Amino acid sequence: MTISRRTALKALGLPALAAATSCASRSNGTVRVAVVWSGDELAAFRAVLAEFSRQRQWDVQVLTVGDDIGAALASQVGRRTRPDVVLLPRSGLAISYQAKLASVAGPPLDAFPPAWRGLVTRAGAGADADADLGIWFKAAHKSLVWYRRDVFERAGVEKPSELAGWVEINQKLAADGVPPLSVGAADGWVLTDWFENLLLGRDREVYAGLWAGTEPGLWGEEPVRQALADLAALWTPMGKVLPGGANRALLMQFQDSIVDVFARGRAAMVAAADFASPVIARFAGERAGDVGVFRFPGPASGERPLVVGGDLAVLLAPPSAGGTALMRWLAGPDAGRIWAGRGGYISLRDDVDESAYTPWYRAFYTDDLLADVRHDAGRAPVFDLSDQLTGRLGGGDGLGSWRVLQDFFADLGTGATPDIAVSRAVAAFTRAAEARRGSG
Repeated sequence: MTISRRTALKALGLPALAAATSCASRSNGTVRVAVVWSGDELAAFRAVLAEFSRQRQWDVQVLTVGDDIGAALASQVGRRTRPDVVLLPRSGLAISYQAKLASVAGPPLDAFPPAWRGLVTRAGAGADADADLGIWFKAAHKSLVWYRRDVFERAGVEKPSELAGWVEINQKLAADGVPPLSVGAADGWVLTDWFENLLLGRDREVYAGLWAGTEPGLWGEEPVRQALADLAALWTPMGKVLPGGANRALLMQFQDSIVDVFARGRAAMVAAADFASPVIARFAGERAGDVGVFRFPGPASGERPLVVGGDLAVLLAPPSAGGTALMRWLAGPDAGRIWAGRGGYISLRDDVDESAYTPWYRAFYTDDLLADVRHDAGRAPVFDLSDQLTGRLGGGDGLGSWRVLQDFFADLGTGATPDIAVSRAVAAFTRAAEARRGSG
């Protein structure tokens, strides 16, 4: 996921051509790569591409697209300006568009965790069955909550280890006149991250069943309802819990929620993946010592959740020479080390070790973050649910699970009781899931 995925050209479903990146005195040609990144993430990726150009002597054009990258991907097939490589923030798109993608192979893939590779294998029979559909270039830890230590100290509270303790902290801060949370609800994926962590903490099997999508009725199961009720407990009363209340939050994007906490001091906490760390560091400035982080708490009877995400590099078919060269570069350790040194990045390769990362990374990620994301204690990684869903449940601005959670958030903000808001959300999820199965 990116800091902000909105561009003016998103509605057109077409990419904007950025200037070519090249340090080569003699070029083999031009490679086009499509991304959703902006800001710090785009700048870091350009540094990766600049070194690729220098070492491999290819020019690179970066095509920046909006949240509807699936539509942009489909529209480019057969056009002269189509990308050679696309970085997908939602790996479910690779499954949906696998007929348009070239399989990838080679020794570099052996360095990636098998469980991650299994998330994007080609379906069907034939020579390419079970082949990799892409390369996991960038991973994300999506179960982190960043907070202001000074606010916690003044209130006499400590970072929570269980969900009930977090609710109590919110209530105490709100009673003291300090909004505990800032939520960028204008970006639907922010809300799905909250929901996914709470659901995973409640029931890993139901989470996996929703991912599979074969039983629409699972959306009405008690763990889903309880996770939504947990959200209501954490977010309400919105007039006291969120600075400016629900209406302001629904107009605020993710990066602005970070500014709220660490620049404006309007709230005490923000739930944000590791890729937010460069933004947090920039806005915290000299007050970096006041920044703390804790893992998303789980219920006392459940487990501490770990939701991961990632950006998948895919190669459009038929593969070009430049696209193939870039994919090999992105699969190797040098590309990962470049971005790791700039922050907001996790590589799945073991040979991009902790020494490659920024001091900020080493100071704050104290829970063996790399091992968590790469292996999750030996189990298959629990991937971001909304990034895997397809059909009517697929994410995007105003679409699918993103929209359902925004409507749920708005219901709570307009005074609907948690029971009513939960029932409406469950009904909306179930309708979309039934339509998904019917269209599949």
